[in-house]
Amino acid sequence: MVKALSPALSPFPGGFWNVPAPPKGKDIPLSETPPSSAYAKLAEAQHRMGRFIGPRDVCVDLGSCPGGWTWLALQQGAKVVSVDWTDLRSDLLLHPRLAFFAQDALQISPSLLASSSFEHILSLSKNHGGDGGEGSSSSSSSSSSKA
Repeated sequence: MVKALSPALSPFPGGFWNVPAPPKGKDIPLSETPPSSAYAKLAEAQHRMGRFIGPRDVCVDLGSCPGGWTWLALQQGAKVVSVDWTDLRSDLLLHPRLAFFAQDALQISPSLLASSSFEHILSLSKNHGGDGGEGSSSSSSSSSSKA
């Protein structure tokens, strides 16, 4: 009996979360395939926290490569400031709502972040520069940092 109910009780039936379609507009279409599976971690965090990235939100993704969290935020209609010393996938880099900075995310000036208004800080890996991938040890996911 429990086996039959378990899929119905899960907020992620079959282990999947359906990403909402991006708002209609003149945006360059994103690939249907995320650059990594890390987007699912952010999707789950949003669901569990009950706080979702919205179409008018501004997000900063520190240590963003390969771009799964940036991809999801763009899919949800947000503007994204992405910082990493490794380029993201080309469709992400061309997106009009993305500002990409090719530099070490740990070298970002705190005063720059304090003077900006972001609704969400998506990731900052403690293993920055390693091979752990985005969000491998995230210090913050979908948390408010509004000034």
